[in-house]
Amino acid sequence: MSFSATLLKWYDAHKRSLPWRGISDPYKIWLSEIILQQTQIAQGKDYYLRFIERFPTVHDLASASEDEVMKMWEGLGYYSRARNLHYAARQIVERGDFPTELDDVRKLKGVGDYTAAAICSMAYNYPAATLDGNAYRVFGRIYSVEYPFDEQKGKAFYTSLANSLLDTARPGEFNQAIMDLGATICTPKNPHCDECPFCDSCGAHTAHQEHHFPIRAKKPEVKERFLHYFFILHDHRIVMHKRGDRDIWKSLYEPFLIETAQSADLTQLHHPWLTGILKSHCVIRQHGKNIRHVLTHRILRANFYSIYLNDLPAILPEDYRFVPTEELQRLALPALIKKHLDWISDYNTTET
Repeated sequence: MSFSATLLKWYDAHKRSLPWRGISDPYKIWLSEIILQQTQIAQGKDYYLRFIERFPTVHDLASASEDEVMKMWEGLGYYSRARNLHYAARQIVERGDFPTELDDVRKLKGVGDYTAAAICSMAYNYPAATLDGNAYRVFGRIYSVEYPFDEQKGKAFYTSLANSLLDTARPGEFNQAIMDLGATICTPKNPHCDECPFCDSCGAHTAHQEHHFPIRAKKPEVKERFLHYFFILHDHRIVMHKRGDRDIWKSLYEPFLIETAQSADLTQLHHPWLTGILKSHCVIRQHGKNIRHVLTHRILRANFYSIYLNDLPAILPEDYRFVPTEELQRLALPALIKKHLDWISDYNTTET
């Protein structure tokens, strides 16, 4: 039995029931693919259902505000996906309909080779194999691929291999079968080899080297960043600003921030506007110290302070504004910030 026949026989018996399967609507398939990038299905499924309920068509998504889309995405992480999703929805509406050609799908904002192949194979039965972490792991182990998948030569080899194995009559299901096999059987740690349809022919399993594959050439550098947040409050309003588009948490809202190159306490933080605030009559409290928050390739260390002002400051730093505290729930906030806002509920009874 061929590779694809063995795979699809297993898939027909063991495939997971997911709300975006068994449909040919490219909008819903695209939405699911964007949500599932860097996201576990258990979490992504809930977001998908909420998005479909709120934005049942691409026109609904395109007509929404960026702030609303970002709020809907809140907690899912990798927020550039949400911005690209919104931008691409407007691209689609502007062109009149969802593109049907692979190259045109690839031109959508935030859509790369993998996502374009996934959409076209599932929506249009286009014969294109998809390659993600699950696919690299499945192919890498079964065929003992010695080329690193994160180098050009390795990517080219995997692409050629995947397309040579692809069932061109059922390309969408072939791609989903690879994903399911990698997610449920050929897992990164402790794979369930005895349940795998390729157990007897898997090169890595035969050599007892499951954890050697797939091979990665580069180890991403992990950097530490030190963030000092100040919740500056006056008359039940808080100083906030919207982050720009050249760093983490693009287009999300956050309170007044000072970032330092290394760990620092309050006495070591210098900012002209903050210094002026601290010289005025106010109450300052610390709510969290050296809080560790992990992002991809980043470890954040955060301190949290609240400053209760008796007088309204004459000016605010550029791009900052006062926001009523009750409106915070309508703003898209980084998870790190949201986790440390519980004390705001007591602000109405706080004596300054």
